[in-house]
Amino acid sequence: MVAALDELVGIISGVPEGTLERGQRESLLAKLGHARRHYLAGAICRAHGHLGHFLDEARSHRRGHRKALAEDLGNRGYRLRDSLFDHFFRHPSRRRPHCFDHAQREAPRVTIEASDDKHFKASVAFGRPKLWTVQAGGETWTQLSVPGLEGQIGAKGLPALPSWQTLIAVPRGSTPELVTRGRAARVRDRLQLNLYPFQPQPVDQAREEEREEDRPSPETFMDKPFAKDEKAYATDAFSPAEPCAARLIGSMRDLHIVQVQCTAGQYNPVTNELRMFESVQFDVRFRGGEGVFATSQSLSAFEKSSQVGMKSVLNRDAVGRYVKFVDPQLFACLGEELLVLTHPNFRAPSDTLATWKKSKGISTTVIEVGAGTTYDTADKITKLIRARYDTCLTRVSYVLLMGDAEWVPPSRTDYPNSSEPDSTTGSDWNYATYPHLALLYLDALFPYFAVGRIPVDTLTEANTVVNKIVHYEASPPFINFGSGGPFYTTATMASYFQCCRTDVTQAGRDMRSFVETSETVRNTLVGSGYTVQRIYNSNTDYQGNPVSDTTPRRYFDGDALPAALAPGSGFGWNGTTTDIVNAFNAGRFLITHRDHGGSSQWADPPFSTGNLGSLSNGALLPVIYSINCKSAYWERETDGGGSAESLMEQLLLKADGGMVGGIGDVRNSPTWPNSALLRGFIDATWPSLASGFGDGTRKRRLGDILNHGKLYLGTQIGVAQPAGDVTVTDYTDEIILYHVIGDPTLEMWTGNPHRLTLTQEFALAVLAGSLQVEYAHEGAEITALLLQDDGSAVPVGRGTVRRGAAVLPFISPALQQVDPKRLILSASRENAVSVELRGTR
Repeated sequence: MVAALDELVGIISGVPEGTLERGQRESLLAKLGHARRHYLAGAICRAHGHLGHFLDEARSHRRGHRKALAEDLGNRGYRLRDSLFDHFFRHPSRRRPHCFDHAQREAPRVTIEASDDKHFKASVAFGRPKLWTVQAGGETWTQLSVPGLEGQIGAKGLPALPSWQTLIAVPRGSTPELVTRGRAARVRDRLQLNLYPFQPQPVDQAREEEREEDRPSPETFMDKPFAKDEKAYATDAFSPAEPCAARLIGSMRDLHIVQVQCTAGQYNPVTNELRMFESVQFDVRFRGGEGVFATSQSLSAFEKSSQVGMKSVLNRDAVGRYVKFVDPQLFACLGEELLVLTHPNFRAPSDTLATWKKSKGISTTVIEVGAGTTYDTADKITKLIRARYDTCLTRVSYVLLMGDAEWVPPSRTDYPNSSEPDSTTGSDWNYATYPHLALLYLDALFPYFAVGRIPVDTLTEANTVVNKIVHYEASPPFINFGSGGPFYTTATMASYFQCCRTDVTQAGRDMRSFVETSETVRNTLVGSGYTVQRIYNSNTDYQGNPVSDTTPRRYFDGDALPAALAPGSGFGWNGTTTDIVNAFNAGRFLITHRDHGGSSQWADPPFSTGNLGSLSNGALLPVIYSINCKSAYWERETDGGGSAESLMEQLLLKADGGMVGGIGDVRNSPTWPNSALLRGFIDATWPSLASGFGDGTRKRRLGDILNHGKLYLGTQIGVAQPAGDVTVTDYTDEIILYHVIGDPTLEMWTGNPHRLTLTQEFALAVLAGSLQVEYAHEGAEITALLLQDDGSAVPVGRGTVRRGAAVLPFISPALQQVDPKRLILSASRENAVSVELRGTR
């Protein structure tokens, strides 16, 4: 704090005489001197007051030839005043001064005021913004961030006002109408500043690729040229006109979903006036429609995908109250949870996997697709998936595609992508979604199904991957009966500090959010009791301008790095390929990479397909989140790119190690949405990361994690405001590009599964309308499936053990006469190996 004060004193002292008059200079310096003296004496609030006076005086000079100087001094003063409380945020047990500002780092707080089938009314309170100076395009700007809001994603060239987004469900067939009465927004601050515009999204493509034909041009991976919308900045009006907007943006199974977007302020670019909001209120009325949000099918214990969506909307409590009953006897097909769509060449391993899934309680159907089958085109496969959804009582939640792109075609090979020059992106996204008939005019923005692909080319590869999955879930590595460390207790974060911003005055500021996002993930995991290894490095390879000081010091927004990474900490910023290889081989349950990437590699710290021969992790198989560019380029074969397999594919196919499954993208992807998506993936399993999203239910299946992340992304990218149509591409890019590489029902171990061994003993009674299963393990989930003549297994009932017994209501009255001898009964519990039950029937 003292160093920052002295730095500001030095800046003012060095301002030329013609820019500041002597009296002006002395007045500003006197206020800083008073603040410094009171701070050293422990009189925090007096120091706060003097810095407030400095701030007011600095802003009063914001005209004529002093405008740029005053802009910078005002931002420095604002930041300096906020820094007075840093000590109390670091040490929350210390007594706080009466002037302490809780809003300074406060994430958005939502208060639900009313929620039913007629409307949804709520308010959201914002934290205090951070301000800093940026030099770009020949102007001096103020860039800002608001705690808990993604502030770097918006329409290119428009004033960069951060916004808060949420998803709400509307009754089926209704029209949302946003009603504003009186003063919907409470203003915290009125500031005079030149607000920095949103910039084009840079991508996370690596500079180099192992294959010469894959190597990108520099403009692909470098930051884009500065953008300013001259028309917008010449408009003498506050924007947006209304603080909040609501827009129907799509459907997810039964739900029709609206995004509500509220900006944290309003800005007039001609007068330079910024109104920063303390809070805003909104009321979304539902006009017409059926008065129900979902059908009774969505409430089934066998519809995980429906519940992922229902728990992600802010009015989730109302969604469960207004439900349309669907008579289960109308369906001749009882359905399944998992649909395995395999090329005939891989039928045998697909059946092996299905047998295991059924024994652990996942109803599974295997159907052959691809050349030589009834379903030999992407369109026919899409119609098959949707037909199972439409005609079966239990609607499919998971789809596994067994075969590489040339064996089981991508759902489409003509997707546009804002980060690519053409519309030739292949993806399985069209298999994952199903626009509601009434909403066909909307983009398909939400997943109906959790889709994964095992991209194998040979029977040997298929057997290898299936064996890895089954052994991981059925016979996980035994370390001990305790914590199971290091494998079950340790994660690795590989990331890169992209040095350094040259458009700001502070040295050592990150150009991207790779490390900041990795630290957010790390803090979440450490707070949950895990050990997290950092493998970070830094260089100036992606900075086209000279950098005089290459020491990492601050995140993108100017916040200081944590003490363990700060200058003087001894942290080396020298993570290597060897470090990554050693992490694999030592055993990690989770590895994340957040940086630049390419089809064959992670750029920094470097790791590529050429290093896979050094992996000897055997059964110590991690789940991997590869959040970069193109490292899961599994559809190269249908993209005219040859047959070389991507890094994520080869990690999955490796017989003596690698990974058990993961998430990655097929093309270049935008950087800020990538960071948001990783936050969403982590929040799926550790819901404390994004405490305002979802209901706190932990998800460990890869397909559920993928879909949770994509839904979370819908709360990080605003598309509801009138100017938001541009940013919808940032969202659609991500949902199209990111895939599960592996089995979407794979459950990641987040604890030692050998701490609890589930018994196979049980007792069964058939009651009117249900099964009752007596079982020893309290809290275990008991599933009953009915074995069919074709080898598939359909759902019967599912329940949780309470006081020694689980009640499993029949999903259909037609099952009342079920033969107990044809039932497959299983028990599951979080972080325990699922077992098929053997005992009294």
